Amino acid sequence: MQASGDTRRPFWRSRWWMPLFSLALGAAMFTAFAIGDDVRQGVFSFGVMAALAALFFFGGRSETLRGIGAPDVTSAGPRSTCARPFSPGSC
Repeated sequence: MQASGDTRRPFWRSRWWMPLFSLALGAAMFTAFAIGDDVRQGVFSFGVMAALAALFFFGGRSETLRGIGAPDVTSAGPRSTCARPFSPGSC
């Protein structure tokens, strides 16, 4: 349980999560293709996932990539636009 003053974010909300996760998926894809005797396709798949990891890592200023990679759940986004979302005609 976290203390009330603890503001640490979970590891999956960090800047490193999506690049490392993309590389791990690329390694898993490479391994699967290598087991299936198609190393060339495995190298291609890993390359695509490595490019995606680089996009997430170096594209940190893009709001779109930040939203996909590590969304900020503390923002007052669409949840705050309507106080009673399930009441008909309340918004």
